Amino acid sequence: HFHDLGKLTYGFIIFWTYIAFSQFFLIWYANIPEETSWYLLRLTNNWEEFSYFLIIGHFLIPLFLFMSRHAKRNIPFNIIMNCFIVIMCYFDFYYLIMPTISKSFHLSFTDIACFIGIGGLFTSLTFKRLRQYDLIPSKDPRLGESLHLEN
Repeated sequence: HFHDLGKLTYGFIIFWTYIAFSQFFLIWYANIPEETSWYLLRLTNNWEEFSYFLIIGHFLIPLFLFMSRHAKRNIPFNIIMNCFIVIMCYFDFYYLIMPTISKSFHLSFTDIACFIGIGGLFTSLTFKRLRQYDLIPSKDPRLGESLHLEN
């Protein structure tokens, strides 16, 4: 099951990269001033380094580290990598929003506190709701088969 979750994570990493590059390529190729200004703002000052940081951290590192079968089956490694991917998703959203507000990259205490606060609220509400339901489908006739899945 963890191997399948690792493959799903790997697929979403590649899908995110495909969507991001396709959007960039279409805007670059069309060369419409209203659209290219969005990337022009993100490729000036120190946002260009942040763009490279996103490419490396949100695509290349997870791509190569999740490539092997052993990495997908290693539970502690999966937890660490998925936490890393969530943090990189935060930086991706930061990259989408902040260049229109600030001309240069600077990460403040408020940015980190909002991420931790909203993440903590989401996590606590999720675990509170999970206590109300059975997480194992006890009346499923194929439960035994799924518990002994070989991949």
